[in-house]
Amino acid sequence: MNMSDPGVARGIRGVRGLLALVVMAGGLAGCSLLSPFTTCEGTAAALKSLERDPVLEARPEGTTELKGFEGLSAECLDDSGDAWMYASRLYVAPVDAGTVMRFYREAAPEQGWTRRPNRWLLPEEEAGFCFSQQEENGVRELDVRIMPARQAKEMYGYEPPAGPAVETLYTVEVGASVDGTPMEC
Repeated sequence: MNMSDPGVARGIRGVRGLLALVVMAGGLAGCSLLSPFTTCEGTAAALKSLERDPVLEARPEGTTELKGFEGLSAECLDDSGDAWMYASRLYVAPVDAGTVMRFYREAAPEQGWTRRPNRWLLPEEEAGFCFSQQEENGVRELDVRIMPARQAKEMYGYEPPAGPAVETLYTVEVGASVDGTPMEC
C-alpha cells in the first residue's frame, strides 16, 4: 500500500474519523456502546428475593452481626450504567479467617452454589471467594470477603480484641445484575 497515494491517505483519515466517533460516542453514553444501560426501575421484587436468600443467614457457630451494623443491607445501584442489586450482612466470627472460609466452602454448595475461580490469584483470606447460582431470571453471585483490619477500623471503627482471642470481621453478599447476566466477582 502506497501511503503517498491520495486515495489511500483519504481512506485512512476516514477510518480514523469513524473510530474517533465510535470511541467518543461510547464515552458520552457512559461506558460502552454495547452496554444495555440497565436501571434499577422495577427491581423491588428481585431485590426482595436476594434479601431472602438463606445463605445470608448461614454462619459459623457463635458468629454475630457487628454491633451498630446489625441487619441486612440491600439496594440496587445504577450509577455505573449497568444496574447491580445486592443484599449483604456484616459478621464478626469468634474464629480465624481460615475457619470462616472453610465454613462457606462447605455451606454454599449445600445450598446450590457453585464455586468460581479466584481471578485475583491471591490467598482466599485476602481476596475472599465467589460462588454463582443459576436461576430462572439469570445468575446470582455470592461473595464472601474477609475484612482486613485496617479497612475494618476505617469503615466501621472495628478493632479485633487484643491478646489470644481471635475474631474475624467479614461480609457475605448475594448480588445480581438487573438483566441477569453474570458479573465479575
